[in-house]
Amino acid sequence: MRRRKISGTPWVRPIARLPGRRVPPGYAQLPDYLAPGLDIVFVGINPGVQSAQAGHYYANPRNPFWLLLYKAGLTPRQLRPDEDHLMPAFGYGITDIVKRPSRGVADLTAADFRQGRRVLEEKLRACQPRIVCFNSKTGFVNFFGPGVFSRMLKSSLLTQAGQKGPGARKAGSRGARRTSVRTSQCRDERLTQQMGLFQQPVRRFGRQEVIIGASQVFVVPSTSPANAGIPLAAKLRYFRALRRWRDALAGR
Repeated sequence: MRRRKISGTPWVRPIARLPGRRVPPGYAQLPDYLAPGLDIVFVGINPGVQSAQAGHYYANPRNPFWLLLYKAGLTPRQLRPDEDHLMPAFGYGITDIVKRPSRGVADLTAADFRQGRRVLEEKLRACQPRIVCFNSKTGFVNFFGPGVFSRMLKSSLLTQAGQKGPGARKAGSRGARRTSVRTSQCRDERLTQQMGLFQQPVRRFGRQEVIIGASQVFVVPSTSPANAGIPLAAKLRYFRALRRWRDALAGR
């Protein structure tokens, strides 16, 4: 299954603007915790009010992000929000697409996402983590655009039918330029098969078929309290799958 390197102007998902929900000025932006060579960088959409007030990521006590990291075996203990600066010591980074705090995603503008995507891509290409993990499908879609899902579906259906994808016909003309990409893809697909992960026709969550620079991409269900429709146990399955993929890519 081909991987696609996405570049160019991002599509921004239309989001309804709700009156009277903007956060008053004065909240400080949360710092990025990034470094070269990290295993995973977790990417949120933007800080909520409680996180902005506390000055730490995922500070809402109803957000299970830190609990899920621990239960999935990604951290040896459950970190507190005020220990977010310790993430690089465990091989992880943490940041957001949009740095401006708000009460909800509905308060963000298309300009917020365009600016945030450009800056974030530069940061991710600079630190080159093994995996970029988007903490929500909304964040992933606003970073890459909706076409990525339709292309994944078409590629998955063709693969299940035993056919080659549309890019296979052009592979010969690309020659050696594509060799390293195909080799990397085959290695990653073998790892996936060995772990028995992601058998769904459309990979709405889990490992994705796109890359950011040299980094693989993974999506977990949003840990926001607003995403209560997905049970904690279901979210934990994806965090555990993320840990297994991290271990496989790192040769652990």
